[in-house]
Amino acid sequence: MYKENKEFDSNYLTHIYFKAKRKLKSEEGSVIAENINALPGIEEFALLPDKIVITYYSYLITGDYIKETLFDSGYPMAETDRKRKSPLQRFLERISESNKKVFASDSLPACCKPGS
Repeated sequence: MYKENKEFDSNYLTHIYFKAKRKLKSEEGSVIAENINALPGIEEFALLPDKIVITYYSYLITGDYIKETLFDSGYPMAETDRKRKSPLQRFLERISESNKKVFASDSLPACCKPGS
């Protein structure tokens, strides 16, 4: 999973992080560090046991290109989480479920049947 922090746009600096699926081996870390350092626009990065945090200039390189480079370097990237639904989507789903419960019966009450 990766997440960009677009609010830190001072001089077009952007933070991005990727969660690791597992702990890195030392030789994997050195290969990843070498490949990240070779990219243009990387200001700094921290290779932590459970994630990698990168600060880069967004006008020189994109987050997707960094992600692709990490993947090609063998970084064990965790699966991306499904996108969280907006409050409106969650509200509409709750209304829909409630309507299904309330109006689930196929038969009409006796007072509402035609000819009554």
